[in-house]
Amino acid sequence: MAKPEIVAPNVENFVDYLRDIGYSFEVAVADLIDNSITAKANNIQIYTVAKPDLIFALLDNGIGMTESELIEAMRLATKNPKEKRAKNDLGRFGLGLKTASFSQCKKLTVISKKAGEISARQWDLDYISKRNEWYLLTPSKIEGLPLFAELNLQKNGTLILWQDLDRCNKANFTNYIDRLVKHLSLVFHRFLEGIDNQKALKLFVNSNSIKPFNPFNVNHPATQQTAVEKIRLYGSTITIQPFILPHHSKLSQQEYELYATEEGYIKSQGFYLYRGNRILIYGTWWGLHRALDAHKLVRIKIDIPNSMDVELHQSFEFYYCSNQICIYCLIGQHLHQQHHSIQRW
Repeated sequence: MAKPEIVAPNVENFVDYLRDIGYSFEVAVADLIDNSITAKANNIQIYTVAKPDLIFALLDNGIGMTESELIEAMRLATKNPKEKRAKNDLGRFGLGLKTASFSQCKKLTVISKKAGEISARQWDLDYISKRNEWYLLTPSKIEGLPLFAELNLQKNGTLILWQDLDRCNKANFTNYIDRLVKHLSLVFHRFLEGIDNQKALKLFVNSNSIKPFNPFNVNHPATQQTAVEKIRLYGSTITIQPFILPHHSKLSQQEYELYATEEGYIKSQGFYLYRGNRILIYGTWWGLHRALDAHKLVRIKIDIPNSMDVELHQSFEFYYCSNQICIYCLIGQHLHQQHHSIQRW
C-alpha cells in the first residue's frame, strides 16, 4: 500500500486564486442577498460609502445563526451540492458568502443574532496569509460597526461587513452604487414584487428603496406574450415563455430607454434564466442564435428549479463541449420542435 502524506496548499497563493474568481461588485452583493433570502429575510438594508474609507455593510432580518451555525457558515464549501434542499434555497456550494466577499475585500466580518444571542466571526485574509493557516477570528469590538445598532434592536438577523475593499475605485464609487441598484432591481424583481402572495422583499441601498424592474414589460398592452410551455428534463419541469416587447412607437422615449437597459436592446435580447425565482443569466442566446437587430425585442423567460443544479452546473462547465448534454441546447431543440423558432418571432 502506498504511503499517504498530507501536502497542504499554500494558503496565501490559494487565497489569491480564490479572490480572482471574477465577481463584479454588484454580482458579489447579489450572492449575499441569496443567503438572506434563503434565511427567510424580507427586509435587507445595505450601507456602503467610499469616504473616509470604503466600507460595505448588509443587514437582514432573517432567522439568524447560533455561534456553532455561524462557524459552520464561515467554512468554505460548507454545503454538499448534491443534497436535496428547500425550494427557496438560492445557494448551492456553501461558497457564495465567502468567495463573493473575498473577491471584493480582505476582511469579512459576519455578526449574527438568534434568539437574542449575538455571535461574531471574521476572516482576515492578510492574517491567514501571513500564518499560512485558516484561522477564523472572533472580533473583539463590534459595537461601533455600521448597522450594528440596528441589528441589536432585532430579535434575529445577520450583519455582513466588508472592510479593506481593494477592488473598487473610490473615485467613481457612485457608479458602483448605480450599477448595484439596477442589477438588484432586475435579478430580484420577483421577490421585490412578491411571490405567491408572500410578503414582498424590502431592499434598501443607503436608505433608498429598490424598486422591481421586470424586463418583459408585462403590464404594457402592446407587449406580446405566448402561452407558457413546459418540458420535462432530468425529472424536473422547466417552463418557457417568449415575449416580444413593444415597438418604440408604442412607448414614450423614457420607457423605451428604460427597457433597453444600459446594455441596449440588441445585447438584452434572448434568454432570461430564473432559478428559484432569481434571475441567474440574461441577455444571451447561449450560442443557439446570433444577436440580431431584427430580434432585439425578443426576450424568452425560462424557469428552472434548484433541483437541477448539478445538470445546470455541468451545462456551464461543458458549454463548449459537444460530448455533454447541455440544458441550453435541449431547450433550444424543444423550441424548434414546437415550431417556435426565433425566426418566427
